[in-house]
Amino acid sequence: MDALSGVFSGAENALFGASFNQNFYDLRSERSVTSSDVPSVLAISYTYELPIGPGKKYLNHGGPLGKIVGGWQFSGVQLYQSGRPLHIEYDVFGSDNPYKANDGFSFRPNVVPGVPLVNPQYNRNCNGPLGPTGRVPCQFFINPAAFTAPPAGQFGNAPRFFGGLRSQPYYNEDLSVSKRIDITEKVNLQFQANFFNAFNRVVWGTGGALTTIYNLAPIDLSAASLANSNTVFGILDSQQNGPRRIQFGLKLEF
Repeated sequence: MDALSGVFSGAENALFGASFNQNFYDLRSERSVTSSDVPSVLAISYTYELPIGPGKKYLNHGGPLGKIVGGWQFSGVQLYQSGRPLHIEYDVFGSDNPYKANDGFSFRPNVVPGVPLVNPQYNRNCNGPLGPTGRVPCQFFINPAAFTAPPAGQFGNAPRFFGGLRSQPYYNEDLSVSKRIDITEKVNLQFQANFFNAFNRVVWGTGGALTTIYNLAPIDLSAASLANSNTVFGILDSQQNGPRRIQFGLKLEF
């Protein structure tokens, strides 16, 4: 749990458009999981030299054949981790909000009890108008119906960061295949092929617009109003990681 360590320095909140906490007279409302909370992380790294070629278990031959079949190495770095907590901002007046523009304050909505934060109809494979086989109807990732406007003159009860509402999990595999050919005792040739994001995984991003509710009428913040006030609220429409990249290298050592 984050006991306001980032609030007084302003560093963590500034990342989300809030250099200060919502209400200085209620610091308990600022207590939440920290933005860097990642409960599950699995990192794997390995290097494996194939047991073939001169001096190995299989195809232990010298000469040209040994130079062809030997010297192969496979390595990789794989990372699998859960998403980070999200911050939902309620921007009552948009660019006309004097507190946000001048002082760095931001507001948070109320959370509707019993309504799931993640839309039950969310389609992870949604690709919208950019799909290779046509359009796939995109559903909200964040459930707009889970939030409502606080009454006039009151602050919202949403936490600073939601432990139960997180960005998409991050999966990535970087793989490498290399080959070493000993030409002489002092000269060798090394070939390497690197595959970054080898399986071409897509990790959807969660930018500020996705987690910001815009509405000029704070009394009416229904699901339909939310959708109309910010057309990208709750919709994953950007990619956080990059596509697969393949890199080849050739090195001569002497």
